[in-house]
Amino acid sequence: MVDFKSLGHNIRKYRVEAALSQDELAEACGCCGSYIGKIENGKSLPSLEIIVKLADALDTTVDHLLSDKPPKTELSILRDMEERLQRLPSATRIDACRSLSNLLSIVEDLHNS
Repeated sequence: MVDFKSLGHNIRKYRVEAALSQDELAEACGCCGSYIGKIENGKSLPSLEIIVKLADALDTTVDHLLSDKPPKTELSILRDMEERLQRLPSATRIDACRSLSNLLSIVEDLHNS
């Protein structure tokens, strides 16, 4: 079941981070600013179509809007990877690091092309 307050809180958080007013977000989603206010205050539950439009307009994902847990930050992902690597035996850890380095090279090449 969707927690209206978490959904509204997440929408407001992403909207503020994007420096959008309720009216600007509403325009991007094809609704009105007062409706965005009702969603943010947990007074109204948007349709799936509106949730998808909100996620697109806020440059996030539907699961981040619906989650009651904050999405992992880049730093927490890197720390998690470091902890996982540290738990590996030394030889395996070196192989994993080489593989990650190769993968990053591929990603950088794709990004730069």
